[in-house]
Amino acid sequence: MPGMGPSTTTRQGCECMNAQKPVTIYEHADEVSSLQSVVDLVKLSDQYRQSAILHSALAQRVFDHTRQPVGAEALSDALGWVPNKGRIFLNALVAMGLLKRTAQGFENLPLSQRFLVSDSAEFIGPIIDHQRLQWHNWPRLDEVLRSRASLDFQQENRFKHDLAARDAFNDAMVRFSQPMVDVLRDLPLFDKARRVIDLAGGHGTYLAEIASRHPQVKGEVWDLEPTREAAAATFAKYRLDDRLGFHARNLLDLAQYQGERADVVMLNDCLHYFTREQVRTLIAGAAGMVEDDGALLVLSMALEDDEIHPALSADFSLHMMLNTHGSGGAHGGAGADRPLYPADRAEGCLMLRLLALHAAPLGDAAAQALDSLGSAAAAAGFSLQVSQKPAGQGPVDAVCLLLDSATPPGALNTLLSEAAGLCRNTALVLVRVQGTLAQLPSATGVIAQWQQASHGFLYPYPLDIASGQVPGVVIKDWLAGFAKFAAATKLWRSLDGLGLDEAARARQRPEMNHVNILTRDLEASKAFYSDILGANYCYNLGPRKAVMELNGFDFFIEQSESFSYPAGYHIGIRALPEDVRRIADQVTAAGTIKLVKGNGPAPGYHHGPDNVRSAVYFEDPDGLVIEVYSAEVEMIESNPRLLLDRL
Repeated sequence: MPGMGPSTTTRQGCECMNAQKPVTIYEHADEVSSLQSVVDLVKLSDQYRQSAILHSALAQRVFDHTRQPVGAEALSDALGWVPNKGRIFLNALVAMGLLKRTAQGFENLPLSQRFLVSDSAEFIGPIIDHQRLQWHNWPRLDEVLRSRASLDFQQENRFKHDLAARDAFNDAMVRFSQPMVDVLRDLPLFDKARRVIDLAGGHGTYLAEIASRHPQVKGEVWDLEPTREAAAATFAKYRLDDRLGFHARNLLDLAQYQGERADVVMLNDCLHYFTREQVRTLIAGAAGMVEDDGALLVLSMALEDDEIHPALSADFSLHMMLNTHGSGGAHGGAGADRPLYPADRAEGCLMLRLLALHAAPLGDAAAQALDSLGSAAAAAGFSLQVSQKPAGQGPVDAVCLLLDSATPPGALNTLLSEAAGLCRNTALVLVRVQGTLAQLPSATGVIAQWQQASHGFLYPYPLDIASGQVPGVVIKDWLAGFAKFAAATKLWRSLDGLGLDEAARARQRPEMNHVNILTRDLEASKAFYSDILGANYCYNLGPRKAVMELNGFDFFIEQSESFSYPAGYHIGIRALPEDVRRIADQVTAAGTIKLVKGNGPAPGYHHGPDNVRSAVYFEDPDGLVIEVYSAEVEMIESNPRLLLDRL
C-alpha cells in the first residue's frame, strides 16, 4: 500500500532498512486532489454512481461471462435481465473502460480480464465486495462525528452478528496482502529465524508465505479471537498446521508479552487502530520479545505530522474513523479526549461505563500505565473513556481520578469542581498513574475535596499502577472488586426517589414459587440435594414426591420411571463466591459426581470474563445439569436483593 512498507530494526545497533515500495493496486497515492471547476465538484459528487455499477457487475459475475465476446441479448438471457436494460448496462461498462464492444459482442478489456474474473489468480473481487458491504455506512458519517460510543454498524459490533461481512473483510485483507508477500518472504532476516510472532497477523497469509519459503520457521499469529477461523483456514491451505498456530491476544496487554521470545516479531498493519501513546507502548512491548540479533519488522501505513500526506493515508484515516471505533486515524496526533478501550460488545450490552479524568495531559509513562487497566476493562465488557473534560460525557457508572506528578494543584481543583455533578451518587476511585508518592497531591486532601464536591461513593482501595510493573492478574482482581462496588452504587442510584407505595406494589408482584425435579430414586436425590447444596427436607406429597427447601425457595422431587432432560436444560443456583468455590471443591472431591462444561471454558470451577462471576456445572444423580454461580456485574446493578449482599 502507499505510504506502507516493511521497516526493520535489529535488536543490536538499531540499524534500519526500508524495503522498496511494492507495486500495488493504488496509484498516485501521494497526490492531494486538486479541484479546478464546478464540473469537478459535480463529478466528485457523482462518483458513487460508477462504484455502484462496478459493484453490481461484479456481484453478478458479468466479467466471467465476457471473457469471450458475447451478445447483449445472450448475456441478458443468461443473467435474467430485460434485454434492452441489459444493453444499456453493458454500454455503461464500455464507457467506464471495463469492457469493449466489437461486432462479435461485449468482451473484457485486459484490466478486467486480469483482476475482475473470479478464477484469475489476481482477482480482487473480495476487496470490492468488502467495499460494497460498507456502502450503507457512509451516509451515517454524521452519526460517527457526533458519537463517542461504538455504533452498531462499525466493525467491532457488526462482525459479531454479520458473518458475511466478517468473511468479506478477511478475504479482502488476504487480497490486500498479496503485493507485500514477495517483498516480505524474501527478506534475508528470515533465513536463520526459527520462531516468528506475527502481531495482528489476522488471516495469517504473511506468516504462511514466510514459513513456506523458510522451512525452519515456526510461528504464531497473535490477534483477537474473531480472526482465529481465518488464520486456521490459511494454515490448512498451506499445509502448515504443524508449524504455525494462533493465539487470541489483546496486543496492549503487556503482561502477555512476559517470557516470550522470537527471532522476528512482526507488527502487521495495525498501528492505525491506536493512539500515539499506545503505538509507543505496543512497539516497546514487541521489541522486548526480540532475541539478540533478531529483528522487529513493522508494516504500517504512515500519516505525516500534518495529517494530510500522503493523501491516501489521510483518506484511510477517515475510513478507519467511520468503520471502526478505534483511534480514528493512522496513528497521527492523539487528542486529550478519547476512548482508551471500547468494550468487546455492542453499546447496548455494556456492563459498565468507566470515565478516567485527568487534570493535565498524560505523558508517555502515564499512558503506558493505563494500558493494562484498559485491556482488563475491555476484556470484562466495560468501556473506559479517558478525558480532561467532565462536561458532555453523558451518564457514566464510575469515575476514576488519575493522579500524576505533572498535575498542577490548581488544575486538579478546577477538574474536581467541574466533575461534581457528574460524580453525584457515583462510584469514585483514585488511580495513581505516574510519579512518586512524594510528588503527588495529598491523597487525603484529594479524597476529602472530592467527596465534599460530589457526594459520591469512594472506593476505599485506590489502584497504584505508576511503576508500570503491576502484574495483569493484580489489575484484573482489583477491577473485579471495583466493578462490584460500581454496580452496587449504580443500583443505588436507580432506587433514588423510590417511595413506600412503589415498594409495597413491588412486593405484591407474582413471584416464582417452585420447580419440579424428576428422579428414579427419591431417597438418593433427597440425600444429594441435602449434602451438596444444603437443601432441607420439608415433607412428602404422597409416596413418590418430596418437598425440599433451599434458602426460602421450594422445589419438588418426584419419582418417575422414564424421562430424559433435553440438551441445554439446567437449573441455576446463585451463591456467594466463597460458596461456589466450596461446592465446586466438594463435588470434585466426591469423585462420583459428573462435572460438565456448561457455559465455561472446560468442566470445573471457573471465572467469567469480568472476574466477578464464578461458576461450576455438574449433574445430579439423574443427569439434570445444575449450575452453581455467583452474580455477575449485570445482576448486581439490577437486583435489589444482591445490593444487600454487596453493601
